[in-house]
Amino acid sequence: MKLLKVLLSLWLTTILLLSEVQMQAFAMAPSQTLSPSSWQTGATGLRTTQNPKAQTAGLGFVITAESWPSLTLRGGVMNADESYVGPRLAGPIGIPLGQIRVSGASGSFSSQNADWAHNTLTYSYSGGSLQVTASRMSAAVAIQSSATSLTLFTGNVSRYSWSSTRVNRLSDGPIYPKYVAYTSGGTLQIRTLSTTSTSLSGMDSSWILLWFGGNSHFVDTNKPLSYEWTLPTSDAYQADAPLLIVFQNKPSAVKHASGGGIELSFPSSLGALSLLPIDGRFTRPTSETEGWASGLPQAMQDKVNFWASRSCEFPLTVTETYQYIPSTDTARITETFNFLTICSGGTRFAPIPPFLSIATNNLPIQFSGTVNRNGNLNTEFGPVAGVDGVSSYTWSMSGLKTYTNETRSVLNGSVPDELRQKLEAEVQKIITSGHYAPWIFLDAVPVHKSRGDLYWANPADVLLHLIEIAEAVENPSLKASLMQYIQNERNNYPPETVYNLSITAGKRRGPFSFIDGAVQYIWNPNATQEDTRQDSFLKDVPLYSFYALARYYQFTQQTLPSSTWQKALETLDRDMREQDWATFYWFANYQDRRIAVENANRHFAGMIGFIRLAQMSRDSTNEELARCLFLKAAVLRSALAQYPRYLGNTGLTTLPPSPSWMPTYRSHPFIGYLYNYDWRSSSDDSRQVVYLNQFAVDINDYNHLQVVYNTLRDRDTFNYRGQDSPYLAAFRDITPELGRYLKDWNFSDISVVLNKVKALYPHWYAAFAEGTLGWEHNLSHPIDSFQIFMAHAWILDTPGTSLARYTDISWLSDGDFFYVQKLAEAVKKYRGIQWGSSISVQAWAVPGNQTIRFYWWIYPDQNDSYTWRIDLSGPGSPSSVTGIPFTTRTYLFTGLTNYATYSATISLVDQEGTILASSRPVQVMPTDLMVSLPIVFKAP
Repeated sequence: MKLLKVLLSLWLTTILLLSEVQMQAFAMAPSQTLSPSSWQTGATGLRTTQNPKAQTAGLGFVITAESWPSLTLRGGVMNADESYVGPRLAGPIGIPLGQIRVSGASGSFSSQNADWAHNTLTYSYSGGSLQVTASRMSAAVAIQSSATSLTLFTGNVSRYSWSSTRVNRLSDGPIYPKYVAYTSGGTLQIRTLSTTSTSLSGMDSSWILLWFGGNSHFVDTNKPLSYEWTLPTSDAYQADAPLLIVFQNKPSAVKHASGGGIELSFPSSLGALSLLPIDGRFTRPTSETEGWASGLPQAMQDKVNFWASRSCEFPLTVTETYQYIPSTDTARITETFNFLTICSGGTRFAPIPPFLSIATNNLPIQFSGTVNRNGNLNTEFGPVAGVDGVSSYTWSMSGLKTYTNETRSVLNGSVPDELRQKLEAEVQKIITSGHYAPWIFLDAVPVHKSRGDLYWANPADVLLHLIEIAEAVENPSLKASLMQYIQNERNNYPPETVYNLSITAGKRRGPFSFIDGAVQYIWNPNATQEDTRQDSFLKDVPLYSFYALARYYQFTQQTLPSSTWQKALETLDRDMREQDWATFYWFANYQDRRIAVENANRHFAGMIGFIRLAQMSRDSTNEELARCLFLKAAVLRSALAQYPRYLGNTGLTTLPPSPSWMPTYRSHPFIGYLYNYDWRSSSDDSRQVVYLNQFAVDINDYNHLQVVYNTLRDRDTFNYRGQDSPYLAAFRDITPELGRYLKDWNFSDISVVLNKVKALYPHWYAAFAEGTLGWEHNLSHPIDSFQIFMAHAWILDTPGTSLARYTDISWLSDGDFFYVQKLAEAVKKYRGIQWGSSISVQAWAVPGNQTIRFYWWIYPDQNDSYTWRIDLSGPGSPSSVTGIPFTTRTYLFTGLTNYATYSATISLVDQEGTILASSRPVQVMPTDLMVSLPIVFKAP
């Protein structure tokens, strides 16, 4: 008997140790507290040292840190290389405006102070300093100095002139604004500038308006420039960009400076001023502005008055705080600003993030104050709108829990035998294969070994495909084997720490798979040769991986390790540190993948995964923060979908008169696009935001090879923003929740893309389809047919009969996860799909002398009108306990038999007595052998 008690003691010790580990995994308090204030103040992306051109950028200007700060406006075009295409436009190239200098002084860049919304550059000169601030909250720049004379737009810059047949590149030289307008005695005065000083002593306003008129040095167009070398030069115009200057201290005189630009003289010091391109990204023909010499149009006078008043306080910094209200499922974000005072008597203007302003056209965003949108100032990043008279406001949206808490359930409808057998055959191949190596897909064989794509190098992608596939498998034994395969992949290649699988380890997916020595080198993340596709490899674990991990733990009902949750916290913390206040996107070189809409798709999913893992970890603090961050992710994705409509609706983009202008103007036979034969308005514009950072927003039909010209040097100096290995961008890495969201809020935007693809490529679903996008390549990318297929399934709700046809054939003899998931999705459509809350109840127990105490938790949280029921079986047949209040998370049974095995199931019950979800049975044995072990759990 003594030996038996010792053995029982050892057995109980083991059980309790396992219980302790499990409870630690579920119930340990988070080891990391996320700090949004550190993300905001610690961002470095706007620093000039973060890019080789030493540039920073606000909403209106790009500033280059030279010996003095140099300003560039967005826009501008030049003549394309005529040896290829004849007289066609190329750009945008930027509009250089020259330097800001303290007159007569030599300057040097000395320091900068940057955060997530501004950068203040400090320049030193003998006798003082000059500060210039670029802001992501304003299209203006702010200038501060104690100098008594300031020169604007000085030095030699690139200059262009236009005729209807070409854009002429002139020699670099100085530029001179031609006209100045101000008020004196309450009357508008307009003067022509020259080297002779124009006295401003009678000026009774705090502003002047400058424009170039016939002195313009740049050419622009408002027609779409996405399609390189397509627009004829007749679609350009000699352009002007009026500039509003608002002063703290009124200048006494203005004149042309000897080295270009204007020189402003002040009675004492300039103090502070703001410089605003009053039309934002819009430029006007000089044929219009030259006519202003005789008087400003009333609309421009009204615009000057509007912005002069709202420029008296320049937004210098902004902090963002977050609140989530569970009872109404409302995510609330508060923006609080500090302002630099420029002048007195104006209207404080608290700006709205421009991408948020775009998204409000579709989303039901609520603001704590009235948003003023009357300024008619539209930047490349969105309209400048704000709330008057406040330094803080709140914006919010309710109802996003639909996309985080609800999951898809597969019903039991009938599936055609042929489709089911295809799926089972492919699944069996996967199970017997062991681990697969990533797939190097090449689209220009044998000419270019670097062109193509890399699929399934991130283990999270593998996990996500396989879980979606497993949900469709009906055969119990096959599903169990696939589940084991999935668990092996998850354990052997943990997505929370592994982000690039070896390209050579594992089974090759054949026969359409190329891995010879040269290809292995080119596609090696450690290779250094020039054409290595480094952009195909991840640089760190993406937040997107935690969407796959959340799906894994929901699907398998396994315990979430605390270490996985810790990695999720670390990843979100890293992800949020370089986000731009204005766009909710990332600064240059801090994005996850290269393509903007793809990143937004992934970030949307990653935030859902993080929220679900937070619920599993019972970390309500970080969950509520994440729900507010998810609102920003949703706004970003909606704004990207609407962006072409924003350009068209504001006049930043206008179209040639003929609806067939795009194919009619086509001048280059070696570049393929999604050609639009009936392009009448922005509602026909299927372009996507492919590149996005503080310097530009580029849109195209696919991940385009965008040429970026260096505006400060010769036109032949340029660099590439992307690799031209073309695939469609709109729906890559789409998830079911994102499909549902886009259907709810941006259906008209995404329908443009789907309709255009279907019209131009009726065989879009076919494997081995000819390459029609991009430059000189052979095959359409497999990701194209896959993403359009999933858009059909998750946005258009295409029925199973059509989806089954669209599955087509596999690219590979086995291991084509795209093909197998398409089969799985078609099966699900036949079986039926239902959205709802997938409730998980997890339970464990601690034995005592004739007692058992049960503990449990629920994911996601539910209505507190529900109750708990515990069904306990064992000696004595104890009765079920019902009506336990929902807020209860522990229950003690007494009077039980020691050393006898009991089994319990804890269930969630609604008001009608229906069981909504149950835990797995928990087996436990009461004992009078007490073992002293530290049990760690969170008190209910």
